[in-house]
Formats: sequence, structure tokens, C-alpha cells
Amino acid sequence: KRKEPLNGWYTRAVSMLHAVIVIPLAFQCLQLPALSGSRERVFGWDERVGFLHSIACGFLWDILDAVLHFESIGFVLHGIACLTVFGLSYKPFLAYYGPRFLLWELSTPFLNLNWFFDRSPLKGTTIHFVNGLALLVSFFFARLVYGSYMSYNFYQSIIANRADIPPTLFWVYTFGNILLNGLNWFW
Repeated sequence: KRKEPLNGWYTRAVSMLHAVIVIPLAFQCLQLPALSGSRERVFGWDERVGFLHSIACGFLWDILDAVLHFESIGFVLHGIACLTVFGLSYKPFLAYYGPRFLLWELSTPFLNLNWFFDRSPLKGTTIHFVNGLALLVSFFFARLVYGSYMSYNFYQSIIANRADIPPTLFWVYTFGNILLNGLNWFW
């Protein structure tokens, strides 16, 4: 029996660490007064969001790993899009939406646990099954339902403020959101 490449374990461990850090921080940033107005959703800023986005720029590691241990162009594009949108947010730009889109990561711990269970003596157990259900439910609601809803709000915000948004930023964020939503629906 062939041993599992260690990179698979390392990748999931780093992904899990990233998720368990950004999810609580994202929840803490949802009700920040500095981002409450319609214009502030596009141009507002709060240092707590900046801290969260700094951690989210860890998607640079995601890009490097996806390129060095190539499995799919989707993972490479995901890393590039995430690093770009979180990296450009310091302008300030769209800080309101960063924490909300990072809540897509709610499914990530279940995804990683499922991968770990598949390679452990817990494969096929009740906890593995329950985790699989939690993965399906969290992915559907966090990424597909909530993600689509937030994308609709995102587009309303940038279209309403388009005259004040540099065209490059407008198109980078528009394309990035379409790409990331598309990957969610594809995966």
C-alpha cells in the first residue's frame, strides 16, 4: 500500500489552521460601525478588518502550494483571486465584504476533517458520516446560498459607487467574485 504524500497532510493542516483563525475573526468584524453605511461598504475601513485581511493574505501560501504540487488549475486560480482581492482591500476598498466572504470558509474545517477521516481508522464511522453531513450543509449554506446573496449585495454596492471606483479595481473585483463563486458552484 502506497503511503499518502505528506504534502496532502501539510496542506490540510495549514488550511485548517487558517480557517479556525479567520472564521472567528470574520464574525467579530460583521457589525463594525465604521463599515455600516452604504458608501462605507465600499470605501470604509477598520483596523480589525485590516488585521483579518492580513491573515487572509496567507492565500499566498495557497498559490505556492497549488503551483508546486499542481492538482488543478482551480486551486491556483482560487489562491490568486483570494490573494488579489484581500491584498487590494487596503486601499481601503470593500473592507465590509471581506469578513463576509471569508465566512465561505465555514465549510473548510469539515472538508479537512473529512479528508483526515478518510485516511484514518475513523473512516466509515458515525463521526465521519456526521462530519460529511455537516460538510454538505455548511458548504451549501455558507458558500452557495450566503455566498450568492452576499455577491448580489456586493454587486449592488460597487455598481452604486462605480463612478468613484477606478476601473481596474472594479473589474478585478468583479472578475474575482465571478471566478470564486463559479468555483464554489463547480466544486
